[in-house]
Amino acid sequence: MDLNSFDEIYYRFLNIPAGDLRISITNACNMKCIYCHNEGQQNERVNFLTVDEIKFIVINAQKYGLMKVRLTGGDPLIHPQIHEICRMLKNDLHIKNLGINTNGFRGDLLIKLCQENLLNQVVIGVDYFEDYISKKSPVGPSSEEIKELVLRLKNMKMNVQIAMVYSDNENDVFKFVEWALQNHIFLKILEEENYYSETFDPEEYDTLILKIKSKFGLNIGLTADLREIYLFNNQGKILFFQSHCNRGECQLCRNMHLRVNAQEMAKTCMFRSETYDLLHENFDFNMKRALANLGISPHGVVL
Repeated sequence: MDLNSFDEIYYRFLNIPAGDLRISITNACNMKCIYCHNEGQQNERVNFLTVDEIKFIVINAQKYGLMKVRLTGGDPLIHPQIHEICRMLKNDLHIKNLGINTNGFRGDLLIKLCQENLLNQVVIGVDYFEDYISKKSPVGPSSEEIKELVLRLKNMKMNVQIAMVYSDNENDVFKFVEWALQNHIFLKILEEENYYSETFDPEEYDTLILKIKSKFGLNIGLTADLREIYLFNNQGKILFFQSHCNRGECQLCRNMHLRVNAQEMAKTCMFRSETYDLLHENFDFNMKRALANLGISPHGVVL
């Protein structure tokens, strides 16, 4: 039956996957990483969500099982109201699990937020173990600065993690694995997005996992919900975040989180143009629509 032939579609009340709301508070960034998907926002004008806009979205999203808020970008630390945003979420709305994903360029500001106990988790992106720029970008902090920042946060008892994108940097991966295990730092190794490339071959990434397992004598595990492989010993854990997009694993992707972009829109897939207005239209109706459309392939029918 043609799905477009129905007179009406009923949207059930569903919860946010894992209670995890990922909010891009700005699509602007102070680095220019060549592989960046910018939460699917590359061609949109620069925007900054206001404190009140974020507050409205989070308060209403709590009805849908929200348990964790992750501030992303762009880079969230360049938002002029980042302090006010974190204080509002932690002190006013009492969000128990507030995380931030950043490139670490504004490390001193990140330290201040952590000193005020405004963050529960910090994820810092870095690709090169020892280079004058830490990521695949023409500008940015050095690798040494990022490692020092990570260790400083670790010494502050912060839950700090490293996220590195694997492409042609295998030697850096091995060095970071050794460093992370020695310093008890949680390391995520991300497979680079190839945007449904017909030439994509997962073998290189899968082989990397086996090389690391053998080289460091690690045990192997699998996350039950997202089918991610991880390696571990009594020193730490290395998580391999395969690209669900490259591999067409849309139904696994629907278990991860819900994205909200810097235009106040819920975005269910980075490769779809459809968004759902959470601010200027009926919040509950559009939230239900967004949750119903999670996990639908870019080539599938939007409901």
